[in-house]
Amino acid sequence: MAKPDGVIQIDARNITRRDDAFVAYVNHTQMGFTRWDMQMIVSQAAVSQDKKHQSVEELGVLIMTPAHAKAVLDVLRVNVEAYEAEHGTIEIPKQHDPTKVLASATKPKALEK
Repeated sequence: MAKPDGVIQIDARNITRRDDAFVAYVNHTQMGFTRWDMQMIVSQAAVSQDKKHQSVEELGVLIMTPAHAKAVLDVLRVNVEAYEAEHGTIEIPKQHDPTKVLASATKPKALEK
């Protein structure tokens, strides 16, 4: 049902899960964008037992419109704030600088095939 502002409310009873839906643990994420969409490349990073090597395995790519990406950002912010209110501040390593990994318009590996 559309509201006067054009926003459509989705009834939770109308949400279904596909048989091939996936669940993945992600601890490494890259972003990319083009004029038309944004891509989030989700991966798992692992360190070898001898702690000398790191590997990253791409699990998939989520592609969405810039408007949807901004809506996801908003929902993520609200949920992180709620988590921190309940569990305390999430510490991020000092070397993390999102401006140094600014997305480019290059295709992620998963889309090159």
